[in-house]
Amino acid sequence: MVACLFGVAAAADTAPSWQAPLGRDHPLTGRIWDTAAGRFIDQATLFDRVVDVRFVVTGESHNNPDHHRLQLRLLRAMFGNGRRVAVGMEVFDSHEQPLLDRIAALADPDDDQLVDVLGWNGRRQRALWEQYRPLVHFAIASGLPLRAMDMSRREAAAVIRDGIAALPPYLIERFALDRPLDTGRTATLQRDLVRAHCGMLFSNNLEGLTLAQRARDATMAQRLVEADIGGGVLLLAGYGHARGDRGVPYLLDDVRARSELVSVLFASVRDELIHPADYGQWFERERPPFDYVWFTPRADDEDPCDRLRRLYGNGAARTATPATAAGHAADARAKPDHD
Repeated sequence: MVACLFGVAAAADTAPSWQAPLGRDHPLTGRIWDTAAGRFIDQATLFDRVVDVRFVVTGESHNNPDHHRLQLRLLRAMFGNGRRVAVGMEVFDSHEQPLLDRIAALADPDDDQLVDVLGWNGRRQRALWEQYRPLVHFAIASGLPLRAMDMSRREAAAVIRDGIAALPPYLIERFALDRPLDTGRTATLQRDLVRAHCGMLFSNNLEGLTLAQRARDATMAQRLVEADIGGGVLLLAGYGHARGDRGVPYLLDDVRARSELVSVLFASVRDELIHPADYGQWFERERPPFDYVWFTPRADDEDPCDRLRRLYGNGAARTATPATAAGHAADARAKPDHD
């Protein structure tokens, strides 16, 4: 209990010093909303909730540094209870797990070593690495396992191309992937996919893309359970995978029913959205489908779709192959309202 209290106190000592530049003065910035209770709570209350829970699923915007800093606070609070917490990361896929094992085994690695092992030497990859660097360093220094959570692009492309036949039977059976979602969830998922692809589907196979997204959620849910070596797991994933009405928490509803899973949305504030319930519109819901919403400044107002349109144009996008489609879907993860 002493370790638990120390960990929470250490995590809650100071207010965040925001790095994202926009919305710092927004009335919601820095506040935490308990969606079930319909009220604000303080950091200590949230840390007390997550410190003993088995799974903490966080929904992030990949390019917002404040989201990753707050994830590190949650990890410190969980670790402060003496737990060997596994850190599950959507930005790494199944083929990269050996690389994560290698960097976890390095003694006091510097950034250049880590980037070289991961092969993240490109400009965009280095920019993404900067977001996750403090959390990865903390995990390595603390002896915490790092776990790749996503399907590979090749695996996702196979699902788009070949459908259910490309998936392992255990995953199909465990998460009922051979049965469609109800009409409402299917409709919202497909609308989300169209938006995430910026209206450029990159494939005429919307049904295949829908199954691939469900398969990614199922893969993360399965790996979340497998990653637990007794200390629980903190999952770092995009908003869409962390939502409780369709994503990983939904697929692990039996775990959630036993109060062993908590979901936290890091929401980049918008000037026109001033009440916590307003952020439900991102998910076509009356309220955000998460247990808690932690509001932060936003990194920028750039529309990621503009970049994709400049690079590909509608004609090129519509004729892309399934393999290319899977890659573009991954690129669209930076869009804060969706993946």
